[in-house]
Amino acid sequence: MATSKSTEFLWEERGRNSVPFPARDGFSRFDWAACSFTSALIDGVEVARVKLDDRYRPTAYLAVVPAGRFTLIEYLEVDSNLRGQGDIGPAILAALRERLPDRTLAAYPTVESQRWWDRRVREGTWIRVDHPEGPVRGLPLYLSRGEGCVTPW
Repeated sequence: MATSKSTEFLWEERGRNSVPFPARDGFSRFDWAACSFTSALIDGVEVARVKLDDRYRPTAYLAVVPAGRFTLIEYLEVDSNLRGQGDIGPAILAALRERLPDRTLAAYPTVESQRWWDRRVREGTWIRVDHPEGPVRGLPLYLSRGEGCVTPW
């Protein structure tokens, strides 16, 4: 399933009090039934799931947190059958920026996904902020760049 940065996703909000999506292959790395999340669909097919936190503040990583609103991408999972094609994850991030234009998006990588996030930095769409106490304390934080972001860089 090819996508582009202009791919339009249908977003479905799901939560603990709503009817959960049926269990299916491709989404097994996280307990999706235990939380609220957003599902991204293309042509009626679920391609990714995203868990967001709109109350996030990056206080542990920034000495002075800029005024403004942040949204933490707590978890992003692309259907395992579509991973590695290089286009769905970045398209999801671009769509989230369009969907949340007044917020700076933030993400903490897993050890496995850190190289993927570093690619976003090289593309110029995200910045990497290392923990002030060094890598022993925690993985880096990634912040979105672009219009509407409250970060000064």
